[in-house]
Amino acid sequence: MKPGIRPLRFNHVAFRVSDLDRSLAFYEGVLGFREAFRAERDGKVALVYVQFGPDQFIELFPGGDEGRQPEPSDNGAGYRHFCLTVADLRATLAYLGTKGVPVGEPFVGTSGALIFFIDDPDGHKIELAEMNAHTTSRQPHTTVRGWIIRHFARVQPVATVEAHIEGHLRPDERVPFLQLRLAHVRITG
Repeated sequence: MKPGIRPLRFNHVAFRVSDLDRSLAFYEGVLGFREAFRAERDGKVALVYVQFGPDQFIELFPGGDEGRQPEPSDNGAGYRHFCLTVADLRATLAYLGTKGVPVGEPFVGTSGALIFFIDDPDGHKIELAEMNAHTTSRQPHTTVRGWIIRHFARVQPVATVEAHIEGHLRPDERVPFLQLRLAHVRITG
């Protein structure tokens, strides 16, 4: 196993926004996130977390009164975008169009996924991606599957297997993967 911090998972990205209500209307009313919690400091909202998946959030900080930070130049360092995966990108874009979000034709990105970029109200770029079997950014799952197969070639108690795969496979992949690769182990629950 490669050295590093394990287990490690992505939890949130944070943005300073110019109008918190407008940002909440976008993330909740357009994208379908939900407000998870907010924190106050000195009687004012200090931050709001909006959630889009298990332990996956965007943290919104009010107070972006000085306007949008410039995009990094082609050779400059800085934030570019974050990516959300969707099951059907064309249907997603059709829906977003009904909500007033500017949309166009999706295209195949460098990873092989069908993609399109939208902006939040402050211009933060959001990539929407429809993954497929050949999308290279899904490769870590393939690597993890190989690791699990190598390390669990002999029969292991189900609890041991589940403890090792926690955080490496999406919940919808866990049971089918275990049933496929460890068919001789009884899966319960």
